[in-house]
Amino acid sequence: MSVRVMLDTNAVAALVKARSAALEDYLRRQTACISTVTEAEILYGLARRPAGVALRRVVEGLLAMVEILPWDSACAAAYATLRTQLETMGKPLAPMDLLIAAHALSVGCPLVTADRAFTQVHGLSLVEWSAESVTVIAASTAHGARTRTRRAGKKDEPHHLHEAGARPREPLRAVKKPRSK
Repeated sequence: MSVRVMLDTNAVAALVKARSAALEDYLRRQTACISTVTEAEILYGLARRPAGVALRRVVEGLLAMVEILPWDSACAAAYATLRTQLETMGKPLAPMDLLIAAHALSVGCPLVTADRAFTQVHGLSLVEWSAESVTVIAASTAHGARTRTRRAGKKDEPHHLHEAGARPREPLRAVKKPRSK
């Protein structure tokens, strides 16, 4: 059964740059979404590279494939609660990470990320990825306990952006990754 998961900015970047076959394999079996906060971070990255036409096409293709969830009042309420909790504990998150974590909490989605800072967010289920593996981590309890389920990556499988596992809003054209000079 497919589960809707929210991609953190680093997961989107990994998909765009084809950095993790394990992540791509995992996402083939899930429904992916992103926060408008992640969309903003990705678009900011593109704005900083106006000459990156090929990169822009790949990013736009990925954005067309995933559901982009709007920030709403429920997200704002989750943000206020989460920020207060983390500041009280002396463990604040970076501002954009805090917004993304609050959004994932408000819609009940596990967050797909390589950023270990999110492990301090109580109640947030995580899917941690690396180049070689994906680990599903259940939401922490009030006592901070988490359950981990490791899933090995498949090194033999090709990894293509158009096979990332998201449900497309419109067809994605295959675009070759630009070569570094």
